[in-house]
Amino acid sequence: MESFSNEENLVLNWVNSEKELFDLLVEIQSLNISVNEQVEIAFHRISDLYGLPKMPEDIKDVDSEEEDFDNEEFVLTSVYEQFGLLKYLHDNQDLRGVLLSAIYFVKNGYVADIDEVYKKYYSKNTLPIVGIGFKYVNSSVELVFVREGESWFDLGCKMFIKN
Repeated sequence: MESFSNEENLVLNWVNSEKELFDLLVEIQSLNISVNEQVEIAFHRISDLYGLPKMPEDIKDVDSEEEDFDNEEFVLTSVYEQFGLLKYLHDNQDLRGVLLSAIYFVKNGYVADIDEVYKKYYSKNTLPIVGIGFKYVNSSVELVFVREGESWFDLGCKMFIKN
């Protein structure tokens, strides 16, 4: 995964090069609401602007006979998943910027480096895990590290990545 400063530069260049996105961000930031509410609105509005899958269930089925897929536009991840991973990796960053990075990743076919997530987890924890669960919905996504014998479903997770 590129360093976060490189991600920030890519995202900043993207925002500055697309007037509709820039104007949308200005509109959202000018609302008299909390940062978390701004992030939730941006999660929906920007994902919709680019036709990106917000949640895992929004990803089109590869085997679907109803769709004619262009490999360059086929997305195997969602904004939800990438935002959850990037939120964990960059937990001290402004959530608005982290969300923009997640959307940029999905839009451009990038994915967060799962190995970096495991490295960060094991730098603070010694208990082994069997995978990563994603809890809550939309921009409220949080990672849950699932241990042996635990059920990601019983922990309230919407999706799970096996270790």
